[in-house]
Amino acid sequence: MVSIEQTDDYLTLEEAAIILDVGSDLLEQFVRSNQHGWKIRHIVFGGERRFHLGDLCEARESDPTFGYVNYLSKQLALSSAIAKLRAVNRRFILKAAAYVAGGAMTFGASYEATILGVEHERSVDKDAELSRDKQFSLDIFRELFGHFDANWSYHLGKLYSHGGYHRDHQAACESILQGQPLFCEAEKVLSIQTLAATAVSGDMVVIGGPMSTPIVADAWQYHSLGDSGFTRAEKPLLRLPYSFLVDGTDDRMKTMKKVGWVMADGTLGKSLNRPLIDLNDRHSLHIPGYDKETIVVDGERVHVPSDNDLVITRLPNFLSKEYSIDRGRNPTTWGNLIVIQATNGLGTRAAGLLLTHVGKEALIKAKRDIPNDSHAFQVHFKVRDPFKIESGVHCFGKIDYVRSAVLTLKELPLSHYDKLRKIVIGKRHLAG
Repeated sequence: MVSIEQTDDYLTLEEAAIILDVGSDLLEQFVRSNQHGWKIRHIVFGGERRFHLGDLCEARESDPTFGYVNYLSKQLALSSAIAKLRAVNRRFILKAAAYVAGGAMTFGASYEATILGVEHERSVDKDAELSRDKQFSLDIFRELFGHFDANWSYHLGKLYSHGGYHRDHQAACESILQGQPLFCEAEKVLSIQTLAATAVSGDMVVIGGPMSTPIVADAWQYHSLGDSGFTRAEKPLLRLPYSFLVDGTDDRMKTMKKVGWVMADGTLGKSLNRPLIDLNDRHSLHIPGYDKETIVVDGERVHVPSDNDLVITRLPNFLSKEYSIDRGRNPTTWGNLIVIQATNGLGTRAAGLLLTHVGKEALIKAKRDIPNDSHAFQVHFKVRDPFKIESGVHCFGKIDYVRSAVLTLKELPLSHYDKLRKIVIGKRHLAG
């Protein structure tokens, strides 16, 4: 039996995940399924699993990619991973430094450990609060939209000339999956071609709006106007109130200018700063702003957007094979269809803020407005405060709740789902 004194050598799941440079959810999966050949001693102390520090360091040194899970991301050095741990006690930091030095602590490691020990006194309460807020955000997000994991299907829109998906859509997918690119690279990511050959089962996430994601254009009943964009049916079957104005012939588009930003992979993106409109109120117009920063994209100097409107829609998944099995009678058996779209890719990528401590207040307000038994709904968020990370990629730093629209079977009758399913499957030749 491990004594209380010995527990100083054991880390929590979250701390162990930092040492291994993986997500804590993923580490939990590996522990349960024993997918790794190496063994890490662990105990249950205070009601939670703890992992032996020495074993973690050895495992990290022997397999720095954690079974190739981290092959897409830049690896933290082991010493940097230890330095990243702020919400731990000073004795642990000293022990960690000793493990890195092979048991003999160097002057540098000792100095770093001392500094971190002082920092700990100031930051532990704040770090604990942020950790609680993040978990709270995750819990509410999953209540509203579902627990995204490898059991869901993901559709990231059309393939571009570079042979891949929209760069920001890919990043958004990885973001909502909590940094687990393993799932986004798996067969659960469905292209238009894959959708055509495979009947989707259960829950599904679609990322992007009508310009970049044809299925959204079909389901929202947009019709192409060629170079002028799209126009939406005057009386669509899905009477979803919130949508982006993509009709270049609409008078309200005349004052809209282009914006540019650095996308997730470092390439440049550019689009019109399209307003968000309300199907039920023509005078409702949310127009995004322009930041003072400008960049040159394709020879044109444009402003970086100062904010974006982000809309997340939850519907019964009328495209799933469960719909056919059920014959379209009970929406609760079809799975969920989640559509994430924003003014542009920069805003779409910012959906990941909702799964951090930053999204807590916005999610609390959204949850208050949406009954637990809602048939379908849309949530409108505003993302703002653009900044650049070290690589030069633009990101939004804040997210606010704006409003929501709850839809009942009166607004979305079952007969409409049946008609719309036939339209989408017929147009895209999808598997039914």
